[in-house]
Amino acid sequence: MQIANAFACRSSKSSIFKLGFFSNRLIIIGIVAEVILSAFIIYHPLGNRIFSTAPLGVEVWLLLIIFSIALLFAEELRKWASREKGK
Repeated sequence: MQIANAFACRSSKSSIFKLGFFSNRLIIIGIVAEVILSAFIIYHPLGNRIFSTAPLGVEVWLLLIIFSIALLFAEELRKWASREKGK
């Protein structure tokens, strides 16, 4: 959900669809690093031992993806309402 939040909060007024998802290379690099580190912590036996974690099932990932998309669209709706109010 933090990945969707990072994309959604890049601008307080402009839509991410106007800005572009891949227009900020540093955010992309940070997200890739976060995903790799998270995958190590969640799925690698050494990461499981160090951080006392266990692998997540597909159903957990699907739930996270659904809520992430909902968060992104809720923020886009807020931005749209803010722009419309300002007209």
